Amino acid sequence: MDLLKRQFGMSVYRYLYSRVPDNSICADLGEAVFSSAVRQIRRTNRAEDGWGELLVRLSRRAANRHQRGTTPAGVEAALEQPRSPAVGASSCGTSAQPTYPDPEQSRAVVVGASSRGAPLPGVEASALELAEQFSHLGVPHTVALTGDEATPQATMAALKTAATQATDTLIFYFAGHGATDHRGDLYLGGTGEAAGLHEGLPYSRVSDLLRKSCASRTLVILDTCASGSALPHFTDAPEVEQTPSLSPKEEYILAATGRDGWALDRDPANPGSPYTAFATALLHVLNDRGDDTSLCINVPTLHRSLAHRLAQGALPKPHLFARNSSPQPFTLVFPGKSTDHFLSSNPGVDP
Repeated sequence: MDLLKRQFGMSVYRYLYSRVPDNSICADLGEAVFSSAVRQIRRTNRAEDGWGELLVRLSRRAANRHQRGTTPAGVEAALEQPRSPAVGASSCGTSAQPTYPDPEQSRAVVVGASSRGAPLPGVEASALELAEQFSHLGVPHTVALTGDEATPQATMAALKTAATQATDTLIFYFAGHGATDHRGDLYLGGTGEAAGLHEGLPYSRVSDLLRKSCASRTLVILDTCASGSALPHFTDAPEVEQTPSLSPKEEYILAATGRDGWALDRDPANPGSPYTAFATALLHVLNDRGDDTSLCINVPTLHRSLAHRLAQGALPKPHLFARNSSPQPFTLVFPGKSTDHFLSSNPGVDP
């Protein structure tokens, strides 16, 4: 335990100091975080290699508690308490408390790769519009790569930077060609030809990076052919594939197609849309919601709404893989509904 405490001590104190710039207070908060982590690990028999993610989450909660005026001694007690349901949480389609991005501690990387293989006019427009959407969905720190900038090297560099900066939520959206090799491994930007696969970005590299990131939760949205190959345990069932997680990290992968499916650059039913078929449906769910006045939407509900809309146009059905250890759904705040507004109207929410 002492070795692990020294190993993670610097990162914990560095994070706390970025939120509470007082050395003595940070030291007290850090001790509260470590004490709480030790008790939780012993209580749940958590493997010690899960310390990093647990400490990041507890550090964020400790800083939030302190900024609300809780004393350091009170912080330690508060870290042991389960969060109470948020007021008005049912407006997001669930009675459980939603967990949504902390804007300052979240990052998004959006890629529209259209410079290789057959032309994909809708890819760049989709990426740029989704980048704008994410900036309003609680993740204002968004990097967009399109055209010649959307290389595998630039994509990985942007993801590495985001993975070190995001301690709350990390979102990765990729639109472009997708292909699998003889083992069924997905290549982002791959065209299906031997040379094209070598030029593409192996999704396994993206997955490994996200798994090792500092973020408490990750959301991957893949608008490519064969994107279902990215799901760890793919089945063709229409329901969500949900796997319990042994760590605090939540992982979501939303794929536009199945393992062998084709993603369409245009929606045949919406020839005037400049976006891909999947992005057209996604943007419709986020913006043109009819009588739905909810402030936010959780990822499983987003998947169901997408599947319903795409099925109406006889388009490929999307698939969602979710791995989490909590029944609390990861939630996005709708454009035009700022996180500050949502917080002020829901005083019981603990970001």
